[in-house]
Amino acid sequence: MAEVDNNSKNITMLQEELICPICLDLFERPISLPCLHSFCFKCIQQKTARDATQQVFPRGYVICTCPTCRKRNMIPNVENLPKNFSLANIVEKFKQVMGLKNVMCTFHNQDVGLFCEDCLSLMCFTCFGDHKGHKIDDVKKVCERYKSKMELTLLPGLHMKQRQLEGAVEHWNGIMQTEQAGRLERN
Repeated sequence: MAEVDNNSKNITMLQEELICPICLDLFERPISLPCLHSFCFKCIQQKTARDATQQVFPRGYVICTCPTCRKRNMIPNVENLPKNFSLANIVEKFKQVMGLKNVMCTFHNQDVGLFCEDCLSLMCFTCFGDHKGHKIDDVKKVCERYKSKMELTLLPGLHMKQRQLEGAVEHWNGIMQTEQAGRLERN
């Protein structure tokens, strides 16, 4: 029962880190401001549209005050802000693990069907052009290949560690029993 509670707490803690501070939902197409805080693309787009009505700067730049740290960031436009690919991948994997939906590309809202071995990232067919010259394969084939590799490399080591831990537990139980027996004899 305690293990289930710990897993639930861990999932909740992880999910809290994957929530956009503006919309309070899981990140969608996360982008980063120059202060390095991340938000959903649409959330920042809407925020800069509101902020732009208050202040106008040369060449289309706007000031976007970060909702997290309150730093004033001068940005050209939301489309040029860097995409947070790592965060997008983590959110998609979290959704997949939690069974929330099919894995979708965070930038094109299409099913993910390819995997870039060079970038170690999932992608849709539209993203394919950004990975020219990279080793690309079907997601299902890659999953099977990695699953086989993991079973071959991790399982024997895990079984060995399990046996070592069981031996250590037996050893400590023996020490504890001997110590308790010694205390009883002294009393």
